[in-house]
Amino acid sequence: MDLRMATPADVEAILHLIALARERLRRLGIDQWQGPYPGRETILEDIGKGAGYVLERAGVAGYVAILPGEEPTYRQIEGAWLQQGPYCTLHRVVADTQRRGQGLGASLLAEAAALAQKRGVEALRVDTHRANIPMRHLLEKQGFVPCGQITLADGAPRLAYEKRL
Repeated sequence: MDLRMATPADVEAILHLIALARERLRRLGIDQWQGPYPGRETILEDIGKGAGYVLERAGVAGYVAILPGEEPTYRQIEGAWLQQGPYCTLHRVVADTQRRGQGLGASLLAEAAALAQKRGVEALRVDTHRANIPMRHLLEKQGFVPCGQITLADGAPRLAYEKRL
C-alpha cells in the first residue's frame, strides 16, 4: 500500500499539490478551491486528527483526508444515500496534476477505500463541485455512485457520491 498517514513534514508538499490543483480548476473555469480553503491550518488539523493521508509515489503524489463518522453536511441530501450504515467521508482529495495519466487519482481512491474497509465501515462518501467533470469522471470510474446534492456549511451546493465497500 502506498497510502500512509501524513505528517507535519508533508505539509509543504501537500500544499504544493493543492496549489497545482487550484490552478488547474481555475483554468477549467471551476470556482472550487479558489479561495484560501484548503490551506495549511486545514491540513494540519487533518494530520492532528490522524485523518490526513498521502499517496507516496516517488514523493508525495496525492493527499486525502479520510474522516470516520457522520459528516454534518451530509445529513440532508436532495436525493438518497445508498446505505445508512457507518461510513467514512473523503475530503481534500488531490493528486499531482503534473503527473496526470499515471493513475494517481485512481490509486488514491482505491487505497482510501481499502483503508476504510479495514476500519469496518460500509461505505465511502465524497462530494464535488458540479462543474468538476474530471473529478466526477474519476469518482464514477472508481465505483462511486451519484446520490444527489448536498449543501456545504457556506451554502455552496455540491454533488454527493457514495461507494459501498
